Amino acid sequence: MMDSLYIIGNIAAKDILDAIKNRVVVYQIIAMSVLLVAIKGLGLIIQPPATQVMVFDPAGSTLSAMLAESTEFSVHQVASLEELQTSISNMGFGLGAEMGLEIAPGFDLQFEDSEQVEIKGYVSWANRGKAKALQAEIGAALTELVGKPVTVEIEGNIITPPAKIGLLVGIITIFAVTIILNNGIILVPALMIEEKQNHTLDALLVSPASINQVVAGKAIAGAFYVLVTVLIVYLVYWSGVYNWGVTALFLLGAVLFAVSVGLLFGVLFDRQQEMTGWLSFCLVFIIGTIFIELINLDLPVWIEQLLPWIPPVALARIFWASFSSQPDISQILLAFGSVLIFSCILFGIVAWRIKQADR
Repeated sequence: MMDSLYIIGNIAAKDILDAIKNRVVVYQIIAMSVLLVAIKGLGLIIQPPATQVMVFDPAGSTLSAMLAESTEFSVHQVASLEELQTSISNMGFGLGAEMGLEIAPGFDLQFEDSEQVEIKGYVSWANRGKAKALQAEIGAALTELVGKPVTVEIEGNIITPPAKIGLLVGIITIFAVTIILNNGIILVPALMIEEKQNHTLDALLVSPASINQVVAGKAIAGAFYVLVTVLIVYLVYWSGVYNWGVTALFLLGAVLFAVSVGLLFGVLFDRQQEMTGWLSFCLVFIIGTIFIELINLDLPVWIEQLLPWIPPVALARIFWASFSSQPDISQILLAFGSVLIFSCILFGIVAWRIKQADR
């Protein structure tokens, strides 16, 4: 067993280094990192001329009127406190208002009778690190606007994302899950096809290495780069992560699914050109199924029941759940189970093909 592990480890190490020398994987990872950072940093680069706030004001106070008329503020009014909290909880991943304000019905009376007024402020979990700065910034701007000291109270008002995915984070989910899976699905068969075309696979098979060990080495190399991609994604969006245990499940599921699909392509095809169409279909399928889940299309009942079991959708659900404080653990485990079952089926097909080739 130790000899077998040694051989697999050497093959995996060689493939990891070969992928770096090829530079294609390195370029993909760099391009992906730039895109992720660009999306994350868009709110910092494109600074709106006015301070954006979301306001819930059921009584229609004078402060709302002052905010609407002010050129220093860009105000988005919401109809309920639940809408305010849900909208703010999804912020911190890009553009949008970073603070929500709840103006109580008795604000006008308090404003007239008190030297200092207080209103509630809401900040997303992802922005918790700069909550104090936002509190001070919005409080100072409101004080200047109304001509009286205004305190924005945020204690206990750090809002975590809900179980239901929002549009902005849904788009980030589509992008993140797609690039994570794509790296493994593209890299693993590319390593195997390169060995076939260069006839180094034949040399490996007359060495002490068996075809099973060769495939295992390719799988580990692919898993390594999927892991690197996942780490980069979560490095960019770490501030929004609430449940790291769910994150670990997503990591395992993404590695298993991406590597199993990649291995299947690697054993089925001998040339990159033969595989290109299937890779394109795979990419469209991943994006399409997650997008359909996101926008809640009116679909036949059987499709709606089937959709959560499709691995890319299941992984997207697990990915989003890692940012939520209210994940449905039973649904997460079912989603992970569907990914695990599907991956095992693909690994079984790969093993059967390898036995056929070995004969």
